[in-house]
Amino acid sequence: MPATPPTEMDFDASCRVMHPVRHQIFVISPQKSGTTAIGEALRQLGYHTAQWQPELGDLAAANITEANRLIEAAPTAAHPATLRALLPTLVTNAHKFDAFSDYPMGHTFLDLRVKALLWPDARFIWCDRDPTLIAESQWHWNTPSHRDSTPPTAAWLETEVSRILRLRNIAQAVARAEASWRVLFLSNFSSEHLTRFLTNRADCVAHRRGTLRDIVPQGLHMHTKGQGIRGSGQCGLRRSDKC
Repeated sequence: MPATPPTEMDFDASCRVMHPVRHQIFVISPQKSGTTAIGEALRQLGYHTAQWQPELGDLAAANITEANRLIEAAPTAAHPATLRALLPTLVTNAHKFDAFSDYPMGHTFLDLRVKALLWPDARFIWCDRDPTLIAESQWHWNTPSHRDSTPPTAAWLETEVSRILRLRNIAQAVARAEASWRVLFLSNFSSEHLTRFLTNRADCVAHRRGTLRDIVPQGLHMHTKGQGIRGSGQCGLRRSDKC
């Protein structure tokens, strides 16, 4: 665990992100919670943000499942060296990016507790949208047309909401056990709130929040209404009139 919270180390005198960053960012909430808009915000801030990487996920799927099993069975006993040996492709891929907001490094496919051990300087963002709205958006997004109006079954909705709440509880446990500054529960989608999480330099907060005004909260506002955002990397920008 890092001894102290990050300060200005990832930003230069002009409040630009320096590469490589010391503190990589993982957006850890489920699909359809607002991760696309946050990924876009991070890109606008200068973070080299990984997009959807299905081939990497497919390649590492079996080992990710095993790593998740190990951390679930013994959360306090899993050793980083064991996890690195299981996930060499993910560890190598992580060197190429500053932030991850999509599958498989972002989202929830890889257990947050594994991420916290493998990347001890990393920071994590949970888009704190209502879990029922997340589940409903997932249901509609995963239909072939992306616009199916058929509501999810009650049983499916209950199961998915329970899964989302369990994942959020894990994020809360990581924040309590390690350091609360490592995990941001972003509920109001304030650009200032996001920037303050990334740096404690007041000049950078003031400088960069203007950069984000067209992304946050405009893009995430749709999520508070239960509408899905297409994962195109453009949603959340004012110029996008349809997602």
